Amino acid sequence: MPNIKTGEGWLYLSVIIDLYGRKVIARQTSRYIDRHLVCNTLKQASFRRHFPKNLLIHSDQGSKYCSADFKQLLLQYGQRHKSKRQLL
Repeated sequence: MPNIKTGEGWLYLSVIIDLYGRKVIARQTSRYIDRHLVCNTLKQASFRRHFPKNLLIHSDQGSKYCSADFKQLLLQYGQRHKSKRQLL
C-alpha cells in the first residue's frame, strides 16, 4: 500500500480500481495502515457502484485484507476476494 508524505506527516493510500474501465472508483487515506482503511475504501467503492454482486476484489496478502471486518463486508455485499497467492 503506497504512502504519501504530507505537511502533517505520512498518510497511507488505499485505492480500488475498476480494471476493465481503468478508473479509480474509491480511494481513502489514513495515518494508519489497518482494516479500517481498507474497509472504508470497500464501502466507498460499493456505494459508488450500487453494491454490485459477484465483484472480485484482488489484493496482496496483508493482514488488513484477512480481517474479520473485511471478510464480513465482502459477505454482506456479495463480493469475493482473491489475494496474489490464490491467483498463482
